[in-house]
Amino acid sequence: MFYDQPDSTEGAFSRGGTAFFSILFLGEIYFRFLYLRPKTTSTDTDLITIGWLQLTELMKAVSGRVVVARHKEYAFYRPSAVSIARVVTDFPLLFVQVIIFSIIMYFMTNLAVDVSKFFIYALFVYTTTICITALYRMFAALSPTIDDAVRFSGIALNLLVLYTGYVIPKPQLLQQKIWFGWFYYTNPIAYSFEAVLTNEFSGRVMPCAPGQLVPQGPGVDPRYQGCALPGAQLGRTSVTGEEYLLTTYQ
Repeated sequence: MFYDQPDSTEGAFSRGGTAFFSILFLGEIYFRFLYLRPKTTSTDTDLITIGWLQLTELMKAVSGRVVVARHKEYAFYRPSAVSIARVVTDFPLLFVQVIIFSIIMYFMTNLAVDVSKFFIYALFVYTTTICITALYRMFAALSPTIDDAVRFSGIALNLLVLYTGYVIPKPQLLQQKIWFGWFYYTNPIAYSFEAVLTNEFSGRVMPCAPGQLVPQGPGVDPRYQGCALPGAQLGRTSVTGEEYLLTTYQ
């Protein structure tokens, strides 16, 4: 879908999708896990398919409570030591995952070939992955069972995705959905999405694709032609990234 996007205006919208997909991919790849649920007649093993890679943190955190509680009772170590150790080990492990993903995703989707833009892109993908991991661990700590943790985490992540500013455009979200638009300002994914999007379109000049040039036909005066893309101006056959973002997302 996002492979080798054109540099023209045809690739403008799909680049927003690339940014949105990038900051969520490491927290939303499919995986499967097994857990036991008590039934009325017997204990069966249910296979659950969940759409979040970092959701495995729930299983680790909830299933390890008994062991951590016993170690605390026997004065081996404090539960805070386990939490700190998990966070510290996350930094290098997630860093390796993000770098591998960023190199493949960034260059296969034909994003701006610029060293500084690449590292800014990787930085926000890394930061967002850490935030999502911490979110799951919080729900694991607050929930009595793995079932509750999965439900709370799923609802929370869906809300974060919905109020990122991509599914519902930011202007509509803040001006027309005033009862819930404020949630945008508390959403860390929204800030990462805006940063990655701004990083990609900053300094970019997109020539208008032939199919988006209006009006078309023989004898058309170029002074009255424009591009069918937000931010385009009459008499110009190109659109800058700043104009596109200002019109679409502000």
